[in-house]
Amino acid sequence: MTPFLQSAASTTCRCSKTPARRIDRAAAARKLGRELSKQSKTLARNSLRGRIVPELLQQGITEYREILVSRYRIIYRLHPEAVRIEAVIDASRDFGDVLLRRILR
Repeated sequence: MTPFLQSAASTTCRCSKTPARRIDRAAAARKLGRELSKQSKTLARNSLRGRIVPELLQQGITEYREILVSRYRIIYRLHPEAVRIEAVIDASRDFGDVLLRRILR
């Protein structure tokens, strides 16, 4: 392969990968959104399946629960006639203080 053709091929590859990555990210985001929605809807049938949020349990707060979906925590609260989703948070973040401030406001 001549240097010109090699250079043109590598340029084409770099350019063609960028849109594909964007499409992959968008598709992954849609897939995650569908999974979060699906798991949230199952709480109506089985609201006690989630664990009590450990950061809140340390403070003596037991009415909030969570389920894990991929790398996200769906934090919800039980009400007599409904389940209310309070937050969806990236599980890799340290959010104990932020969560307490948000829920206790």
